[in-house]
Amino acid sequence: MVVVSDCLSHLKHMNFTNEQLLAINTEGNMLVSASAGSGKTTVMIQRILRLLKSGVQMNEIFVSTFTNASALDMRTKLKRELINYDSIVDNLHQASIGTFHSLCSKLIRKFFYAVDIDPDFALMDEKESDLILQECIEQIVQETNRNPTQDYLSLYNVLLLNRTDRALRQQIAKIYYFSRTQVNDSEWLLKASNSHAKPQNFIVEYQKKRESKLQSLKAQLLQFQELARQVELDFGIYVTELLDFLDGRACTLSTLSKKKCKFCEKTSGFIYNRQVEVYEQFKDFKLYFKSKAEKLNLEICDPELALPFVLEILRLTELSAQRYERKKQQVAKLDFADIEHKMLKVLENSDTRQLILSEIKYLFVDEYQDINPLQDKILSMLGQNAQIFIVGDVKQSIYSFRMCDPKFFIQKLKDSTLQQVNLNGNFRSRIEILDFVNSVFAPVMTTDWGGADYSQDSMLSGGNNSIPASFPIPSKSAVVCKIVKNEQIDASQ
Repeated sequence: MVVVSDCLSHLKHMNFTNEQLLAINTEGNMLVSASAGSGKTTVMIQRILRLLKSGVQMNEIFVSTFTNASALDMRTKLKRELINYDSIVDNLHQASIGTFHSLCSKLIRKFFYAVDIDPDFALMDEKESDLILQECIEQIVQETNRNPTQDYLSLYNVLLLNRTDRALRQQIAKIYYFSRTQVNDSEWLLKASNSHAKPQNFIVEYQKKRESKLQSLKAQLLQFQELARQVELDFGIYVTELLDFLDGRACTLSTLSKKKCKFCEKTSGFIYNRQVEVYEQFKDFKLYFKSKAEKLNLEICDPELALPFVLEILRLTELSAQRYERKKQQVAKLDFADIEHKMLKVLENSDTRQLILSEIKYLFVDEYQDINPLQDKILSMLGQNAQIFIVGDVKQSIYSFRMCDPKFFIQKLKDSTLQQVNLNGNFRSRIEILDFVNSVFAPVMTTDWGGADYSQDSMLSGGNNSIPASFPIPSKSAVVCKIVKNEQIDASQ
């Protein structure tokens, strides 16, 4: 690890932690695992400032942020920090700082000839693109209803729910969206059908994933048992019962009892409060465990029997995709997935790739835990000749519903070519909050369950005690209401 020996003068008056200084001043490729409130944006900005003040040109830096607001915030702060550096500030407009899709759009417009596209294309937002896709799927389903095959009727009847075909249309949309996050969507759809055409391969792969999930559930259960022991509770009878349920040796589970857990209200205040917390957590976990175990213990349907259903829904997905493409061409617009696929094509062209990579000397990527397979491929190609600086946090991965997967950040954590720094010092919350968060997550968040060993790598420290411990109670109070599904309520109440 090579570190800049002379801590830059613009850092001398600022109170950075040792880990932050390493992230700012260390030369070479870096990965920063940054917990919430750890000052990661400040660190990124200070690292960029160090590069600019050392002579790096603004147009040689490529910064991918998660939101437009983050990009604007970074530009504003850079301009403020560089107020006495006129020559650098004057070139700030050349900086490639923006969201992943905005930066890719800029490059696609510049090298439009490589993908045969009008450089004046418009970009649809998610609402517009989803509306058009749903219209296309509905049209395909209605057209197929008028002249159905036997395979279609079988699929339609299986997914018919409350006399509507909404479940079928939702499944087509899910498959389409997932396929578009893959590096080669057409190849993925073909592979999906072939996996059922070769049932033995399908069963072996399924069994591997099932066993992995079973082991993860068992590990979580044993961790709860250890946590209970620390607060003088005994979950032993329920741990044994749940393990039997998981292995298929038991069909029912008994109701959780405080008496059987040796829950004692006469214990000291602190221990009693922790017992209440752990007991309530275990109640929720027991329900979660039962749901997961029931799914994992379902018998595998014969893949050959499922093959006609798979082929039919993939056929409907392909037809819907084709209709959607034509609709987009008619309005001369692209969606976010189009931007990703066309960016990949630009990079697959050797001439344009060479031009792009020659410009990018430093690549910064924020929120790497929330990217999909295709984005990971593109970013890896963009950083081939650059010094890379990746920031992420497995614990903050929340966009799996958009097909993002933290496994790409986890893979980077295992990359020996990347120097790593953990930023766990928190400057946003009081120490009491941090202690509580640590006490909740340390016993239950592991590499297998959550993607991070919380107690080993992610314990929050520091704390901002300049924040008042208490705040004045507002004049208006909030009321939490539990609304039963389909219950009619008076809006005036």
